[in-house]
Amino acid sequence: MVKAYILNWSDALLPEYAALLLPAWRRERVAGLRRPAAQEESIWTGLLWRWAMEVNGFDPDMDISCLPAGKPVAADGTVFFSLSNSGPLVLCAIGNAPVGADVQQTRPVKLTIARRFHPEEQTWLTAQPETEQERAFFRLWTRKEAWVKAASNEEFLSLSQYNVIKSLPEWVFMDYNVIVKNVSSRCMAALCSRGEALPAALTQIEPEALLTALGRGKENHPY
Repeated sequence: MVKAYILNWSDALLPEYAALLLPAWRRERVAGLRRPAAQEESIWTGLLWRWAMEVNGFDPDMDISCLPAGKPVAADGTVFFSLSNSGPLVLCAIGNAPVGADVQQTRPVKLTIARRFHPEEQTWLTAQPETEQERAFFRLWTRKEAWVKAASNEEFLSLSQYNVIKSLPEWVFMDYNVIVKNVSSRCMAALCSRGEALPAALTQIEPEALLTALGRGKENHPY
């Protein structure tokens, strides 16, 4: 079964040593970001990933390679994972088969963005009651992003190429499962996997518990 973990670090202080807990590939990503806020997001994402790998018995220092689109993958194919963040929210999914995860904070959006979607998805969205279109958009967006992450490998998948509104038996890839979770009234998350069951709920971990579990509590860090 896929395991999924979510972290909300909005009220947490990022320790100075936090980046030292990241594997080399994640530190490189952080170093390539210019905005401090983006660096902070990337560090918390990497910390959640490292913890999730450890609790599932995988070596977080294993070799990681990146696909052309930038998607990180385990070089030896022993584990599949997907990461997503939206503001202070981080989502990590781990499984034994291709997996995709996406988390979004719902917010006012211009529905013209949906022009990038499949025509049938656009039709479905505009057919929703006007008062529900915003949440419908994010249900579609998270579902689509999670599926693209799970289905893409070396190939780039276009958002307009596939229709994820259709029921699963009608999908081009019939062995993919997808679910959308309401994390809160203003946040949605989606998980997708090929051939593995998806969890009934997301496992939440608090920032302090995460840092302590990684062996670097604020009071006793050596840095």
